[in-house]
Amino acid sequence: MATEGSKETNTSPSLGNLLSWLVFLLVVAYLIYQQAPLYYDNFRQRGQPFPQVSVLHLKDGQVRSFPPDAGPILAVFWASNCGPCLLEMGRLKSAVENDKIPGERIFAINPYETRAEIFQFLQESPYPFQFIDDRGVLAGELNVRVTPTFVWLEANRILKITTGVHLIGHFELERFLKNEPGH
Repeated sequence: MATEGSKETNTSPSLGNLLSWLVFLLVVAYLIYQQAPLYYDNFRQRGQPFPQVSVLHLKDGQVRSFPPDAGPILAVFWASNCGPCLLEMGRLKSAVENDKIPGERIFAINPYETRAEIFQFLQESPYPFQFIDDRGVLAGELNVRVTPTFVWLEANRILKITTGVHLIGHFELERFLKNEPGH
């Protein structure tokens, strides 16, 4: 009971607040349910041998074995209609042009579009790294379901697989591709 001059306050949560929290928790649970297999699969592949395949190098038309044996390699799975892919590829392009990472160690793989679409994209937006076509074999072997996906390779073994936009991961990538200690 309130005394004269004081107000009663209701400290119990309202139904609207409870519903908001319930919706929020359901969305978070759904996202975890959808993303957990992806992260588990990426983690599970660490240390595994990378599949050796023949690929077409789109810039010179030569068929070569991938991955090459020398040094650390970054394989980037991308699509031209993927905004995060274009953001990350732009950052990689800038890093190569500023001599922070060697372009010959980056291999972009687009398993979702035709060669004609990729060639048209590259004519409009040239990049200073390798573009290869494997007809979707590696995306299938590695179970790539999201772009951009980055596969960090060394000595033909998968060091790690990451997906999405990485705001500070490029510093680690610079050390890795330059083969510096501490990557």
